[in-house]
Amino acid sequence: MKTTLFFLYIVLYTGLIYSQWELRYPDIPPDFINDIVFLDEQNGFAVNNGGSVLKTADGGLSWIIASQFQRDIFTKIKFINERNGFAISPHSFIGDSISFIKTTNGGNDWHSVDIYMGIALDFLPLSGDEFLKSNQVSVAFLDYSIERYNKSSGNWIIVYDIPHFYCIDVWSAYGDILQFQRLSNKIIALGSSFVARNCGEITDSVSFILESYDEGYNWDTLWCALPYASSSIYFLNDSIGWMGFEYDKIYKTTDGGLTWVEKYSESLPELSIKSIFATNENNIYTINQQSKVVYSNDGGNTWQSIVLNNIYDDSPKIYFLNQSRGFIAGSDFWITNDGGNSWNRVSNSLKGKFYKVDFIDELNGMGVGDKVYKTNDGGYNWYPVKESSGDFTGLDMIDSSLAWVVHRDSLYKTTDAGLSWSGSSPHANIEYMRGIAFFSQNLGIIYDAHEEMIDTALSYVTTDGGNTWERYPIGNLPFLTSYFKMKFTDPYHLWFVNQQGVWLSRDTAKTWEYTDINGTVSGAFDFADSLYGWFATSGGLQDKYKFTEDGGLNWQVVNKPYSNQSFDLVIYKNETGQNCVLSVGVEGSSFSYIGETSPGIVNDTYTQNNLYNIATYATNHTLDLWIAGDNLTLLHSKIFITGIQSSDIEPILSYQLLQNYPNPFNTITSISYQMLQTGLVTLKVYDILGKEVATLVNEQKNQGRYSVNFSAGGGSARGGDASRLASGVYIYQIRVNDYV
Repeated sequence: MKTTLFFLYIVLYTGLIYSQWELRYPDIPPDFINDIVFLDEQNGFAVNNGGSVLKTADGGLSWIIASQFQRDIFTKIKFINERNGFAISPHSFIGDSISFIKTTNGGNDWHSVDIYMGIALDFLPLSGDEFLKSNQVSVAFLDYSIERYNKSSGNWIIVYDIPHFYCIDVWSAYGDILQFQRLSNKIIALGSSFVARNCGEITDSVSFILESYDEGYNWDTLWCALPYASSSIYFLNDSIGWMGFEYDKIYKTTDGGLTWVEKYSESLPELSIKSIFATNENNIYTINQQSKVVYSNDGGNTWQSIVLNNIYDDSPKIYFLNQSRGFIAGSDFWITNDGGNSWNRVSNSLKGKFYKVDFIDELNGMGVGDKVYKTNDGGYNWYPVKESSGDFTGLDMIDSSLAWVVHRDSLYKTTDAGLSWSGSSPHANIEYMRGIAFFSQNLGIIYDAHEEMIDTALSYVTTDGGNTWERYPIGNLPFLTSYFKMKFTDPYHLWFVNQQGVWLSRDTAKTWEYTDINGTVSGAFDFADSLYGWFATSGGLQDKYKFTEDGGLNWQVVNKPYSNQSFDLVIYKNETGQNCVLSVGVEGSSFSYIGETSPGIVNDTYTQNNLYNIATYATNHTLDLWIAGDNLTLLHSKIFITGIQSSDIEPILSYQLLQNYPNPFNTITSISYQMLQTGLVTLKVYDILGKEVATLVNEQKNQGRYSVNFSAGGGSARGGDASRLASGVYIYQIRVNDYV
C-alpha cells in the first residue's frame, strides 16, 4: 500500500482586488448618440444610450469617455456657460435612480443630482439651480406638460398643462411639448397635438409654439396652425427660424414665429424632419429619420440632399460647429468638413458583431460574427479574414497559426493564421452546427449539430486533429433545446447547459448524464473542474445563479444585482485563491462575484449592447479577460491569479494525490487528485494532533482527474463543512481501493 501525506499551511489575511475594464474596441462607444453640444471651436460633448458622456478637445476629430453611468440612457446635454453643464437620463432601466447629472468644471467630472427628470422629453437649464422640463404626457396624463424647478423649494412647479380629452374611453393629452430654445429676451417651446389629430379630435392647428418672457413661469401661445405634426425647431436669431414637420416638410419664419412659409417638402407620410441647424441665414441643415440630409446654401430657396449609407435612425441629431464642420449623431457618428457636401464616419472602427472571440496570447486573437475577424494587438484593431453569407457562430484558436470556425453546415480550418481557409463537413447530412471546442490540438468536439430529418442534437468528436470525426447523439429527450457552449474540465469530462438542465459526459461525449434544475439559460455557465460550477437560471428561478460544489449533486442560489438575461460566464481564482465569477448578458450587463456569498459587483461596460462571450488567456500569475458582443464591442481587463498548470494532460497511469495550491493559504485552497480506476474515494483533513476537521470527499468516483476546495475560513467547503480554523499546519489524506 502506497501512502502519501501533504501538509497545509494556513495564513489568515484579507484583501480583494477589483479589476477595471477598458473599452478596447470600437474607438467610440457603439451606442446610439442622442445629443451633441460644443462650448467653443475645440471642446464639445455628446451623450449616448450606453450611459457615457463623450468629450472632444480637438473639434470633434477624436472622442473619449469623460464619464460613465452604466445602464443610464442620456438623451439631452446642455451647458449654461463654459463650466456648468447638465444631462438628463429620463428613460433609465427600472430600479435605477440617476436621471440628472451635472458638471461644474467644464465637463471633466460629472456627478448625479437628486432632481427627478422622469419622463422628460426636453429640459432647459435657466441657471445652476433652476430648470424647465417638458414631460411626455400623452401616455401618462397625471404628469404635466411643462414644470419649473427652483432649488429653494426643492420641488417642481406646474407652469403649463396641455389640454386632455377622451380618446376611445381613455383620458389622453393632446400631445407633447417637444423642444425648448432660449432667444435673446424670451423662451420658446415647440408643441405638437399629434395625439388629438390621430384620434380625430382635431384636423388643423396640430403644431403650436409657446413663448415665455418671465423665465418660464407663464406661457402664451405665439403661433398655432397647420395640419402637420411638428418635430423640430431652430431659431437662428430672434427673427429667423426653421421648423421641421412630418411628410419631410420644412418651414421658415422671418418674423419671430408669427407666420411660417413652406420652403421644402417631399410629402413622404412616414418620414419626419427630426433635427434642424442653421449656421447663418444662408446655410440650413436638416436630417430626417432615414438619415437623409437635406440642406440649403441660399437661405432655403434651393435644396440639396445626401443619404448616409441607408442608415435608418428614428431620431438622428444634426449639429454644426461652424460653417464647414458639422456632425450627425445617431446609431453612427458622422462628420463633414465641407459644409455638408460629403460625410464620413468619425469612428475608424469596423461595423459588425461578435458572437465569440478567442485569444491564444495577450495579442493574437480572432472573433466570429457577421465575419471572421483577427487582431494582432490585443483587440485595439481588427480586420476581416473571412466572409460568407450569414453569421459564423463557432470559433476555437489552437495556436498562432491553427484555428477552426463554424458557419451553418460548414467547418473551416486555417493553418496560416487566417490567410487561407479550407472547408469541410463532418457529415454529408449536416444542416447546422452551433460551435466547436478543442481540449488539445487533437481532441475536439463540434457541438449542437443537427442533421436533416433527425430531431436530436449531435456531437462530433475528433481525436486526430479533425482528420476524422465520430458521431454521437445527445440524450433521449423528445426535443433537446439549443445550447451555445461546451466546456471541457479534462479530456473525459464535458459539460453543457440548456433549457432542460445540466448535462455531463464522463466519456468524451459518448454518453450523457442529465440533471433537471428547473430552467436555465443556454450559454451562461462554467465549471472550474469536475465539482465546482455556476450557471445562470431563467424560468422558475428567473435571473439568478446556481452553483455547485459537488459536481451537481447539490445546488445553491445566488442573486443578481439586477434582473437580466446572461449569455456567458467564466470562473477563475484571484491571487488570494478565491473563486471569482464573471458573467455578461443583455444590454451591456456584466456582474462579478468574489466567493459564493459576496454581493455581485456591477461592471462598467460602456455600452447597452448585448454582450455574448468571455475569452481568457492565462500566463503564470496573470489572467487576460476579454468581453465581446454586438457592434464589435470588446472590453479588456488584466488581473492577478493564483497561477496555472499546463493544459497538456498526460494519460492516467496511477492513483495520485497532489500538493494543495496555494500553500500557505488564507481561507481556501484547492486539492487535486487522480483516479486510475473506479472506486470509493474518501478525502479528509486532520489537524497536527490527528483530529479530523473535515471530510471533503466520500463517494464513488470514476477514472479521471478531480479537484476539491478546502475552506478554512468558516464557510462551506466543497464536499465538507469546516468551522473557522486557526492558523497552523493541517494534513490531508486520500483513501481509494488499496491506495492511501
